[in-house]
Amino acid sequence: MLATWGSAIVAFVVCFSIYVRQLVQEHLIHSRPSEPVLPVTAVCMIALFCGILYIGRPLSQEARLRSQCQRFKPDPLRAGSSLQ
Repeated sequence: MLATWGSAIVAFVVCFSIYVRQLVQEHLIHSRPSEPVLPVTAVCMIALFCGILYIGRPLSQEARLRSQCQRFKPDPLRAGSSLQ
């Protein structure tokens, strides 16, 4: 997952620089925009990345074992039910 995020960020930066270079060559950029969106977008991208890393932490060994054991436990309400 980290490799995918890393390659996506690298691809974004490379493509963005290519677009900017082309805009400068075509003289379409005359001045900086009054309200740039890139800094806000970059901060949000970094915050989202850090949030995903924090939330997606691997479970401890004990939590993994408990979740595996509960998955294979029979449901006591369905086991004794004869109303099927």
